[in-house]
Amino acid sequence: TACWLGLLSGPLAGRLYIGGSQPSGSAHLDHPIDVGGQPSPFGAALAVLANKSATNDPLTPFGAALAVLANRSATNDPLTPSTSAPTTSTTQKPRPTAAPNPCSCCKRGATLHVPQNVSGTCGKEERPCFVGKRPYREWFGGGFKESCWCWKAGTCTERVAKCLTPDRGRDGNGRAMFLIGDSHATMYVTALREAIGDAYSLSFTTRNNSECFRLNTTYPNYCAAVQNGIKKNLRSGDVLALAFATWEFSPYKLDKVRFGRLENIREYALMLKTWHTMVTARDATMILLGDQTPLAKPGLRCVSTSFNQDDVSKCSRTVQWSNFYGRHFRDQMKVLEQAWPNVYFFDPRALFCTAQACGAMVPGTRTLATGDLDHLTIEGSYYLWPFLCSFLHKKGLLG
Repeated sequence: TACWLGLLSGPLAGRLYIGGSQPSGSAHLDHPIDVGGQPSPFGAALAVLANKSATNDPLTPFGAALAVLANRSATNDPLTPSTSAPTTSTTQKPRPTAAPNPCSCCKRGATLHVPQNVSGTCGKEERPCFVGKRPYREWFGGGFKESCWCWKAGTCTERVAKCLTPDRGRDGNGRAMFLIGDSHATMYVTALREAIGDAYSLSFTTRNNSECFRLNTTYPNYCAAVQNGIKKNLRSGDVLALAFATWEFSPYKLDKVRFGRLENIREYALMLKTWHTMVTARDATMILLGDQTPLAKPGLRCVSTSFNQDDVSKCSRTVQWSNFYGRHFRDQMKVLEQAWPNVYFFDPRALFCTAQACGAMVPGTRTLATGDLDHLTIEGSYYLWPFLCSFLHKKGLLG
């Protein structure tokens, strides 16, 4: 987490692993969340667990539950951002597609993944798709210099009202995008600012290790303040974006502090159901933001040098590992996306992977994308913007 603070400074401010044994702390989901719509394979798997629990049969071992998920081939969970087509909503107004495309950028740097609408050269008025910067040690001296990112407990609640009051322009009719969550939401700030441009005013309030994905937290006043702030300011045409660390929803232990519980998926789904009720009533949209693959070692330890060009591989995970880690969480997000027409899930993992591995660098470059185990650098966040912009544009949210 300390690395995260330093990573978010500078001029651009703005699974489970299936091995030979089961990870400790494995758990089960009591029953799937009823969100309406058609059942999914993931929901059916959870229903099996629920039926066994209801009849007092022994609970299916966690490994068997994973086997159910694993039987869904990788083609059902590709390493690509979610592109499920929205269905017609009876409560939400259709949003026109913008023209011309607002996500155009100029190519600077030979990244492996190239955004759509890329021009070959960078003119004075064009935004680059990617900006690299080195050396990295100069980026670890201070915190993210914005008060709406709260690091110190005890000072967060008082900031929420101001942070969630958007600037809607002189006529007061501009659209707003609200971002809430933990440090993994904070790492999206640079990407979102670039992606939405002038289409929305970005307002955010994020807290270190935020528990606001649960119904019951250790700091209810803060979470209640966040909910009240959104309730007060959310309007028709606005967007609510949420992001929480994937490790919160996985018992796999990344390190001494980064491990969670499968039960948290249910907690989050219930909380999202509450948010969705509000968002739908306001004729707004909800975006669920995912994570890139967490590394095997902190990214800063794997920066290649002239003396050791192989350091980068020490941090990498295989694509197979990436596909399984957090898969049950992503499956639940996709269930919600399919059930709710005004909800979209953005999964960025593919953008930080090659065909073989998911590593610390922006693929195709020597620019550090992930500084510690799971937080993006400013460069990593900036690299995301044209892909995130195209995602929003395809969903009709940049019209």
